[in-house]
Order: sequence, then structure tokens, then C-alpha cells
Amino acid sequence: MKTCEILSDLINDDAQEEIDFTNNKETGFIKLLEPDQPESSVTIKGLPAGSFAIKLDAFPAPQQFFKGSNGECKRADYAIFSTIRDKKYIFIIELKKSNANKEHHIVQQLRGGYCCTKYLQEIAKQFWQESDFLDSHEYRYIAFLDVNTRLRKRPTKLKIETLHDKPECPLKIKYAKDVHISKVLGVQYG
Repeated sequence: MKTCEILSDLINDDAQEEIDFTNNKETGFIKLLEPDQPESSVTIKGLPAGSFAIKLDAFPAPQQFFKGSNGECKRADYAIFSTIRDKKYIFIIELKKSNANKEHHIVQQLRGGYCCTKYLQEIAKQFWQESDFLDSHEYRYIAFLDVNTRLRKRPTKLKIETLHDKPECPLKIKYAKDVHISKVLGVQYG
């Protein structure tokens, strides 16, 4: 089975985030909202057909099991699974309304997003008998900062200095209204 088919079977509809392919069958876009902050959003364009998005915040915090003293109950806002130029990616995405000094919290949320996707991976391996599910996917971590649409007056700032393949060094994108997925990866396609 394909990644998106397994995820569609596994993830409750309420936790799925729709990617819009109505204008183009090959690439679509998704509008991500900061939970409980409807004026804070960013649109990611150029997602290829077969991409799949989930709201990681829909996964209940395991506060009755974990103490939460090291941030282990936190989660990022979204995960997008996509194949671009024959490479498979999992984008763990956190949105922040402002650019307040929340670096430590962002890292914890991105780590929690990673843990959620690893849990999904193991569920698919064990219950769908998909022994290599998500094994070939590369992780990319993205923090969208200052996504408040009412205050957005500056041009998008995006500077790729590292690979952003660890929660501790996410790609930070400020003031974005929309961004093309190729800019996030630093490649051109399509």
C-alpha cells in the first residue's frame, strides 16, 4: 500500500488536513492554521499529488501517562508526508503567532511531532504488516514564526543555512503568508 493509503486508513478524518488539488491535479496547496488562532495561518503551495497531511495536535497529549517535565507531552501542529523528486519526506511543522523567544518550546513541539510520526510508523508496521513503512522518508523540521495575518507587513524571510533535519535546527520562516514547498527544500521541481 502507498503511504497516503495507509495513513488514510489509520488516521481519523477529523485529524486529517485536506490538501486542495481542485485547480491542478498534479500539485496542490494546504492552508495551515495555528490552533485556536484563526488569524494566524500560512499556505504551503506546490505539494505533489499523493501528499498527505495530519493535525498532530489532534493526537491527545499523554498527560495521564507521562509527567511532562521535559516536554514529552508536547506536539507540533502538523505533519505532511510527501514525495518530491523521488525523495520521500515528512515535514514536521510548528506555527507561532509571534516571534517571542520560544526556541526551547518549539524544539520540544517538533520533537513531539517526530515521536507522533514514529508511533504511526510502528502502528502501521505492526497492524498493517507494512514492515518498511516510512523507513525511506527523510525528516524536515519547519517553524513558521510571526504568522499573524493582521500584523504581517514584512516580506517573508527564509534563509536555509542547515539541512533542518533535526528538531534542534528547524528551518525558520518569518512573516510568511504563503511559501512554495520547493523553497522549503531549496530545490526546484515541477
